Amino acid sequence: MNKYTLIKPEGGCGICGYIWQVIRAIYHNPNKNYYIDFDTCIYKDLNYVNTNVWDLYFDQPAPKVNPVIDQIEQTVGIIHDAQSEFRDVFMVNPTPVTIQETRNRFNNIITNYIKLNTRMLNIVKAYIDQEFTGKQILGIHLRGTDHPDKQPIAHYMQHIKDMQYSYDKIFVATDEQSRFDTVKEIFGDKVIGYNSIKSNSTASLHHVSKQQPGYQFKIAEDVIIEAYLLANTQFLLCCPNSNVSYLSRAINPTLQCQSI
Repeated sequence: MNKYTLIKPEGGCGICGYIWQVIRAIYHNPNKNYYIDFDTCIYKDLNYVNTNVWDLYFDQPAPKVNPVIDQIEQTVGIIHDAQSEFRDVFMVNPTPVTIQETRNRFNNIITNYIKLNTRMLNIVKAYIDQEFTGKQILGIHLRGTDHPDKQPIAHYMQHIKDMQYSYDKIFVATDEQSRFDTVKEIFGDKVIGYNSIKSNSTASLHHVSKQQPGYQFKIAEDVIIEAYLLANTQFLLCCPNSNVSYLSRAINPTLQCQSI
């Protein structure tokens, strides 16, 4: 009988925060059969009450079975420690070399265990084919709403102005509609973005109580897709300490980036 490490993230966080819990669990428990269970996460949706949320976006790392009790050798939830810290500001004495080594280490976990399912892969590929192919893309991640490290939108404008001429398009990913609208107003048709749900206030999308069927599923899907699209740009400007941009940098460990 196959034995499994059950990875079951905890707490209420953004979808990329849950994904980082999975990456850390695998990092600390290598070379196992994993089953990832998002059944109790905040993205459980009225349209998918009998579905493991992980399976809506990713393939299971091991053969897709729901292990019975006797097959589960351990359950792993949230892990916080300096050894597996992915955010530069919380690493112990980070250097460019150690930061790159960390990105490479987590990229290896993503490559081997965290794979978009066919539906999600097709969405990402279709967008890249339509908007990115043959172009130099500047990626911008403007975390807004309730993020503690967000800056006024004017803070980002000069950085974008200084870099825009080296790129054909500016891909903007943000959770706040007004931020996207401001960049679009200034840089016009050069700005592109994914058709994601965005907040019209400073209320975080995933902490707003929305009971419409499909809402929780869609906001999680949007963020995952945007993280993969940001990973396919040529340079990333981003808000510090965002799980989304750090995931993009682990998906593509050679992506040049700057936190602003």
